[in-house]
Amino acid sequence: MSVRKALVCTNWKEALPAVAVVALTLILLFGKSFSSAYTLFSNDGPLGQVAAQAVYDESSFDGYWNDTYWVGRHMPSAPFNVTLLIYQVIGSPLFGKQGAVYFLKFYAPLSLLLLGMSAWLFCRQMRFHPVVCVLVGIASALNVNALSNAAWGLPSFAITRAMCFLAMAAIVSPAIKRDWMRLVLAGCAVGVGVSEGFDTGAIFSLYLAAFALVWFGLKGSGGAAKRWGVAGAKVGGVALFAGLMAAHTLMSLVQTQIIDTARNAVPENETEEQRRAREEKAWVFATMASVPKLETLRVFVSGVFGYRMSPDEEHFGYLNSVYWGSVGGSPTIEKMRREMEANRDPSVREQIRAEMKRLAEVQPGAFHFSGSGEYAGLLVVMLAVWAFLQSVRPSGATAFSDFDRWMIRFWTVIAVLSLMAAWGRFFPLYSLIYKLPYFSTIRNPVKFTQPMQLALVVLFAYGLQDLLRRCRSAVEEAKKRRKPDLKAWWKSAPAFDRRWAVGLGVTAAVSVLCLLLYMTSESDVVRYLTTFRFSESQAKEIVNFSFGAVAKYIGWLLVFGGLTIAVLAGFFDGRTRTAGAVFGLFLALDLMGGAKPWIIYENYKERYASNPVIETLKKDSYQHRVSFAQFPVPNRPDLDNRINGLYGYYFSHWLQNQFPYYQIQSSDIHQDPRPAKSKVNFLAMMQTNSVHPIRLWQLTNTRYLFGVPEHVEDLNARADPILKRFKLVARFHMVQNPGQKWPTVQVRDDGPFALFEFGGVLPRARLFSGWEVLADNEEILRRIAPPTFDPLRTVLVEGASAEIHAGSTNQAPGAVTYESYSPKRIVLKAQAGQDSILLLNDQYHPDWKVTVDGEPAELLRCNYLMRGVRVPAGSHEVEFRFRPSRKGFYASLFTLLLSVGLLGYLGFAQPVDTEDTPSPDDRDRGNRKKAGPEKKSDGQEDSNDPEGKPDMAAAKPGKSKGRGRSNKRRR
Repeated sequence: MSVRKALVCTNWKEALPAVAVVALTLILLFGKSFSSAYTLFSNDGPLGQVAAQAVYDESSFDGYWNDTYWVGRHMPSAPFNVTLLIYQVIGSPLFGKQGAVYFLKFYAPLSLLLLGMSAWLFCRQMRFHPVVCVLVGIASALNVNALSNAAWGLPSFAITRAMCFLAMAAIVSPAIKRDWMRLVLAGCAVGVGVSEGFDTGAIFSLYLAAFALVWFGLKGSGGAAKRWGVAGAKVGGVALFAGLMAAHTLMSLVQTQIIDTARNAVPENETEEQRRAREEKAWVFATMASVPKLETLRVFVSGVFGYRMSPDEEHFGYLNSVYWGSVGGSPTIEKMRREMEANRDPSVREQIRAEMKRLAEVQPGAFHFSGSGEYAGLLVVMLAVWAFLQSVRPSGATAFSDFDRWMIRFWTVIAVLSLMAAWGRFFPLYSLIYKLPYFSTIRNPVKFTQPMQLALVVLFAYGLQDLLRRCRSAVEEAKKRRKPDLKAWWKSAPAFDRRWAVGLGVTAAVSVLCLLLYMTSESDVVRYLTTFRFSESQAKEIVNFSFGAVAKYIGWLLVFGGLTIAVLAGFFDGRTRTAGAVFGLFLALDLMGGAKPWIIYENYKERYASNPVIETLKKDSYQHRVSFAQFPVPNRPDLDNRINGLYGYYFSHWLQNQFPYYQIQSSDIHQDPRPAKSKVNFLAMMQTNSVHPIRLWQLTNTRYLFGVPEHVEDLNARADPILKRFKLVARFHMVQNPGQKWPTVQVRDDGPFALFEFGGVLPRARLFSGWEVLADNEEILRRIAPPTFDPLRTVLVEGASAEIHAGSTNQAPGAVTYESYSPKRIVLKAQAGQDSILLLNDQYHPDWKVTVDGEPAELLRCNYLMRGVRVPAGSHEVEFRFRPSRKGFYASLFTLLLSVGLLGYLGFAQPVDTEDTPSPDDRDRGNRKKAGPEKKSDGQEDSNDPEGKPDMAAAKPGKSKGRGRSNKRRR
């Protein structure tokens, strides 16, 4: 008899309660998302940048061209991933700019829901008890590492981890009978993870490969060489389909993040000393966000080093939960701190301390920066330790099969190695990893805490499965047993159980002792914190908060330790679901307490409200750029504080949020960790000009500038004394209205701040009748930098042969007007009086294509950075269109369609026998049952019972009707 069977070892009746439980916990945390005026604060994906995507009329699969910053830049193309799916359903494509609000409200909780359900699904394919699966789903969805990254603006990291769980589920699922199908589905999931997490996805793909190798190798048949050879071939199959699925993303990333980046460039004629300096700089950059070994405490002590640099702390005062650890700290600061501690001369120590305080004032980010938490949950860590201890017990002393014990050891090694890699520059392991191909391009060893967290969750699943097994006694035995008694249990308890209880007691005692010692060092910690621009009173509040975090940890240690002992002592015998509910409740409360400080909402209607300055800048914003005049006025040191104050607000608020929200283009950029070589060379050459800001603004179409009113007079006097092209547009105050969190602009004639205009910049689009062609683009860069070159009269074009065209002196070159504008398609109307070069002051890229009157034309590289085209005399329509290659797109699309087809076949069309094919472990268990009951060590049951339930067929032989009991799961 054959039936149609579901794809996985579960059904919707099991899935719905799990979804409901995980969703409820997330709703309790993210409930404010349902308020109309609020969105989640997002550092790495703020509302302004999400809203900027609404202007993309063309398919984002063709690549993104970010015109908001610098002079335009190529960004990775939209991949086939979950983020794009969520964006398409609730984002700008359907709801316009309001869709960006919806996306930011629900992107993070939806990604965490997916993570929780993916972990649940993996556990069901592992045949863990349903209660275990639900608790693992909660532990994954509320994992503070995943949640804090999601709340920080990186929900894609949670989705990446979810894809790893789904890939593992495909590998272990007993419902998939053909291995090639496993490889396709697992590879597709891994590829989607790479498309989501980029380098983080690549890291997870290596861990998945290791898991697949061990799983297939241990599960295989035949000799060792055959088993591991076949396992390696299967891993290669997974890698093949993962590469195809991620081909579109990988090709885009290579083009935008690796090729032509300044950090990957090796200068010509480099000396050995210069090479060492360059490599040291790259090492410091790559390992800045390393986790100090002491901060491993954050994995199981929530908030001991505070939480994060929240927008409230950064802009509006002080929070006692501010992060004060050393993740993201500069090695220079660490070196100074070590020198201060080692030096016994009080005067020298004070000198070093004074220098550190000075650095804290001018470079606060050099001391620390943490954008994520590392709390896994105390119960998760506790039961992960339980699982490991069970795996190293002698064979036969534990309910785990030999296969399970090897897998637990594998995940333990993964967790430990990941932690050591996350230590980065504080431990030798990462220096070895850094030397491997590609790994030198990865920023921040802290990313390795993410696979560590995944390994802890898997170990937690094993440990919880084994612990709750103690609750599943036979009905007859449960009736005979008397009321549980701790004293009686202690006398008859197995040695391991007693040692576990003693270990918990010792851990609690040591924790209390550490807290007392920590409290006695309060004055030292306060003194340490005052170096970071904290006042003494603020430092004391931070320390008291840290004391409270340790005390809370001790409280949870007693709660969870007591619950595990209650299970061992028989208080939950025959009540597995009750035990699961109790554990789940306290697990959720613990994780929600650690997660809540990371979730910050902001009133987007207030924060993104327009003002007169914004209204001025957003008018025809594609025809000019904005920047900040961040340089002092000579002999006016009294203006420095005013300039720095406005710059801080400009950089952290306007540049990152309001400018992209209103499509205002700026030649500044708030974050550019991998700048292009062309940009670095261009900026370096501009600095050789005696009035380099002026030349930089001229060539980049930077017409509007922020600063103080005194800047206008100073710039006209020093940089443009003849033409005096700097003119004041508006003076304004920054006003804090009552009841509002964010200051706003009030235009007044006595305003201390100013928006002014530089009339000497190149227009965004302009015709030139005079040009010069040079074969060497570096020579063009050297020519345009000096003050003697006039960019308003001549344009320099890169070409194979030298050519000079002066144009007619009696005829104007003509005019250019905009027909239409979008980031990837610009249509211009050129009225050329003679043969001319149309210069478009946007960055050159070979994937831009240009047509003149519908006919393809040669795209020119002008003035080193910009693009242009040659147009004959007359009226012409010129179209610039951004069209990257689609080779990777088609490879990814094919793999996606193949995977969807397989899911449909497995879910709805695969005929299989009613009986599940038993695994090797199931067959072993069946053989042991036929041979007679086997005495279990410590009174434990067999670990391989898929439901973890006692075999009732032997107890009720009359109902078997001469047929063996099926191992098939209840559908």
